[in-house]
Amino acid sequence: MRRPLTLLAAAAFLCVPALSAAQEKPAGMTFTPYGFILLNTFVNDGAFNNRDNANQVAVPTVAQSGGSFLMSARGSRLGFKLGNLDTGWVDARLGGVFEFDFRGGHIATNSAGWNNGIMRLRLANLKLDWAAPYGNWQLEAGQDYALLLNANPTSITYIPDPAMVQSGNLYRRTPQIRATYSRPMDAFGIELAVAVLSQSDADTQGSSGVDYGVGNKSRMPDLEGRVAASFKSGDVFSGTVGVGYMAGKRRYYFTDPTGGTHKDVDKSLLGVDADLSITRFLQLKGEYYSSSGAEDGYNGLFPGVFPSNPPSTGATPTSLQAVTSDGYWAQAILKPVPAVWVAGAFGSARASKTRIASGGRYENSQLHAAVIFNAGKNLKFSVEMAQTESKYLNATSEKAEQYSLSTQLLF
Repeated sequence: MRRPLTLLAAAAFLCVPALSAAQEKPAGMTFTPYGFILLNTFVNDGAFNNRDNANQVAVPTVAQSGGSFLMSARGSRLGFKLGNLDTGWVDARLGGVFEFDFRGGHIATNSAGWNNGIMRLRLANLKLDWAAPYGNWQLEAGQDYALLLNANPTSITYIPDPAMVQSGNLYRRTPQIRATYSRPMDAFGIELAVAVLSQSDADTQGSSGVDYGVGNKSRMPDLEGRVAASFKSGDVFSGTVGVGYMAGKRRYYFTDPTGGTHKDVDKSLLGVDADLSITRFLQLKGEYYSSSGAEDGYNGLFPGVFPSNPPSTGATPTSLQAVTSDGYWAQAILKPVPAVWVAGAFGSARASKTRIASGGRYENSQLHAAVIFNAGKNLKFSVEMAQTESKYLNATSEKAEQYSLSTQLLF
């Protein structure tokens, strides 16, 4: 644990010079609710794994064959922002966010109870801000998005779980401690951030407990770092470009899960993101990533290791390799008038075929199109289409389309 503790100590030390900066004392706590009511109407032409998103196309079975029609309000969101809190001797601006929706699962296993969504914690964090002549400092603790890959395509339908997920778009929300330095200037700004994150992956090595992840067993957190540059040239051109890196470890036990033979697998993730505005009529967004054993911790399609989920007992496998994968997505949003936006996007993710189990998916791609109607500050509508193609090692390729009509009331 020496390395992450050293990182935290360094982050805290860097914040010390800013403590002396003049801060106005808070006049009183502020409590600001926010959120939206979202209704999605889906018409599916094909066998999606989950009928309320277009992430994966399954090989059709009797249960999954054909299309479907459904409506859902489970993506509706509620949040609270706290501000002007007293920090005492820390002498910083203190604020916090608490946010949830209703996509945490289902109470029932049939369509009669499908709409009784379970609450899902999205964000719960506090932030300490210091302003100094040479830049701004922020220390955050709680659950938030990871540092890497947060551009996300513009959409109304796919706000709860972003478009292109598992087709080149990775994202992650997790408990963390983060330190950020930013320096805005006239037409240019920089931001440097480091974070210590709770491990997350989809591999429990055959155990049923949610905290039996192979990342947790490594006894090490994930470490992330990101640098970003922002720029603006009048009303003609502005944007942000960032690059980040994550490093971590996975540990697999064999023979004796309480402390017998184990094998460690290193994992890493490189992410690049861009969000550019070219006049007020055109916006370009996109991301690229390269993963080694880390994609399943960022809601990706592919497992972390090959073979996936090795048995918890028995001899150590002769080969336990990190699954290598990469992906990208890009979107253009045309804004001919403020009331109507037209968006088009494409994304793709692909893993090394030699590290995917027989019959497993090795490639996923998605085409997305949307017409968004901004009826007012608090009311939006959209008509959207997503076409997803999933490719399997047994030479099958499955394709399906999802059409949606969505309404969003913001508050």
